[in-house]
Amino acid sequence: MSIANLTASAWTVEDPGIGTQPHGEFLIWKIMAEVSVSDADGNPISGLKKSAWKVHVTDATGTTLEGPFTITPIQVPSQAEGFYLIKLTEPLRPVQWHWVTELWVPFPACGISVEHKKRDVRGQVVVPINFMGKTAVQALASQG
Repeated sequence: MSIANLTASAWTVEDPGIGTQPHGEFLIWKIMAEVSVSDADGNPISGLKKSAWKVHVTDATGTTLEGPFTITPIQVPSQAEGFYLIKLTEPLRPVQWHWVTELWVPFPACGISVEHKKRDVRGQVVVPINFMGKTAVQALASQG
């Protein structure tokens, strides 16, 4: 199997929402990632279906979580190929509030892997998640 090169950027779309279940409240995160996939020669790899992908996030305690995600090829004006948009918008599991000096601690990293047996390629990347929500930005700025 040849190695696919993955580069990515991941971010939270907004501050987490609060969901409820019979056993209490949990946070619902909206996380997105843009991924570029190329072969060892730098040629883009396009046409990868959802079944070729695995996505997980790591929470503040170091626990790895998987959940439902969508993946969409990105069509860019220059006709470049091999770009994908991943969205995680469902609760990964009931996540209890994490408090650190009155701040919630978001998921710090996202792991993305791809394996396509018919194309004989596989690759993986771990990417930090950037905090784009307004409360996260305001709270982090006020701590400095």
